[in-house]
Amino acid sequence: MTIGNDSDRLRELWQRQPDSPFSMNPDEIRKKLHQFQRKLRGRTIVVSIICLAETLCFAYWLIFSTQPVIIRIAFLLIILAMNFVAGQVWLDERDRRKAMEGVDAPVQPNCLDFYRTELVRQRNFHRGVWFWSRMIALLPGLLIIGAWAAIKLPGTRDGYIGDSILVVTFIISLVAVWLNRRMSQKYRRRIEAIDAMK
Repeated sequence: MTIGNDSDRLRELWQRQPDSPFSMNPDEIRKKLHQFQRKLRGRTIVVSIICLAETLCFAYWLIFSTQPVIIRIAFLLIILAMNFVAGQVWLDERDRRKAMEGVDAPVQPNCLDFYRTELVRQRNFHRGVWFWSRMIALLPGLLIIGAWAAIKLPGTRDGYIGDSILVVTFIISLVAVWLNRRMSQKYRRRIEAIDAMK
């Protein structure tokens, strides 16, 4: 029978395959973790700067503009949303720093488990409650501004700006949902690859 020989050949071919990205020694896992941490720290810095800039900008308009009350409420909602997003990113960074305290253990399972935990945290950041709460926080202020301008000032420059705000908000929301879904699936695939190694 040739089944045994075929099986041996298949096993030999499988063993000669290049290692999967997650078949790594502890040093490689630590290196990947540090790269991952650096990327996430960069995200924290960028998001914090954007949130601070938008908060200052809308706070200035809230305090010093002569806009109607409804628009000033929208500005306030945007300021609160920016702080909510910054808070979420800060909480994620804080939890990651706490978890990093034990990452230097040289044993591969510990490194691998830590890497998996970080991937799960980021997968959850891009889906479910974390993601949808950011969307719910960010949308009302922009929708109020766009809808008010479109309804109250039709046919004027400000009315067209309101229409544009509504269209752009809708498009950005769709892109945000797609990008975050894509990111969560990317992290899910990495998690499944790690689980397959165990």
